[in-house]
Amino acid sequence: MSFLSESQYLHPHQPLEEVLQGAADVAGVCPEAIAMTMQRLQLDSSKRIGRLRRSELVQLSRCIYRNWKQAASHGTSLSSTG
Repeated sequence: MSFLSESQYLHPHQPLEEVLQGAADVAGVCPEAIAMTMQRLQLDSSKRIGRLRRSELVQLSRCIYRNWKQAASHGTSLSSTG
């Protein structure tokens, strides 16, 4: 959540896709968890991070975390679960 909030404040014109790729690179977040979350929440990856409301950022970060931990608890990557 802090990475998303920081990115929103410091780089509000950056597309959401680039911000989430940075989260995957910096924090080691599973890219499949990010893709699954974007699809489930029906967010446009080209939307600027600065255009998201605080509640949307919270929902996005919680959903990514949930998908990431779920994959880790199963001991598999999300791509192999179907």
